[in-house]
Amino acid sequence: MYDQQRGADLEALSRIATTLGEELEGRLGDQASAQTARFGEVPNHWNGSPAATSAQQFFTDTTTRLTAGIDALRAVHTAATTAIAQIDAAVRNKADTSKNEFDATAAANKTPEQIDWIVDLAQGQGDTGQSV
Repeated sequence: MYDQQRGADLEALSRIATTLGEELEGRLGDQASAQTARFGEVPNHWNGSPAATSAQQFFTDTTTRLTAGIDALRAVHTAATTAIAQIDAAVRNKADTSKNEFDATAAANKTPEQIDWIVDLAQGQGDTGQSV
């Protein structure tokens, strides 16, 4: 049960990280680069007036925000990708340790199935009509 939930959670995180990575390397990254390049061309076509100066400053500020946003998404992608392996290893280690060191007398005389049932109830799942 724990392995299934952990696997589902990590699979979901992996899908998010994969999709984000694909978007950053694909459409999103391409559009951000194209937009930044277009913003940089404005002074070549419109200059010499207060409005042109204001527009150039607006585009410079927008480019800065756009770059910061893309950088933040890249950091999220890196963190998510790194976390997947670390979470999997930590949970697997904890589960293996718990299984190897399980002693029914030290766990309030509950079987692993009973403990699973108690955990399910704590998560709002399971049959509350049962008792252990």
